[in-house]
Amino acid sequence: GGIKLWYTNNGTLINNNCSTVPGSGIGSDYCKNITVSDNLIEDIGGHGIYVSDSTNNTVKHNQIRNQGKTGIYVNLVSVEGNNTLYNNTINGWTNGEKGISLGGSCRECRVLNNTLINNTENGISIGSLAD
Repeated sequence: GGIKLWYTNNGTLINNNCSTVPGSGIGSDYCKNITVSDNLIEDIGGHGIYVSDSTNNTVKHNQIRNQGKTGIYVNLVSVEGNNTLYNNTINGWTNGEKGISLGGSCRECRVLNNTLINNTENGISIGSLAD
């Protein structure tokens, strides 16, 4: 993949370019208080941005194009969430499955003012088996 955060608190990923990678563009596992903002993620094999078991995070103002799976995928199994996704643009072109997917116990997750274009499945998918 492109950029991966593990067990990180109070971090910021701003103005990065992740392109032509086989896995996910940006991933965070078991993180708290992370901001992922103003990144360009394109032509990747996996999810554009993947958030797993992470709380109090903000994903905003990102451009995701031609992702192999979901543009922004939030999967919370052992935590409740409180994540916010807003003002992101996800254009799946011919490969992207879902625009945004919230799975697991995604309580208090907010999805606001995102633009979802040309994804082959759902624009937004919410549920315990959303992926």
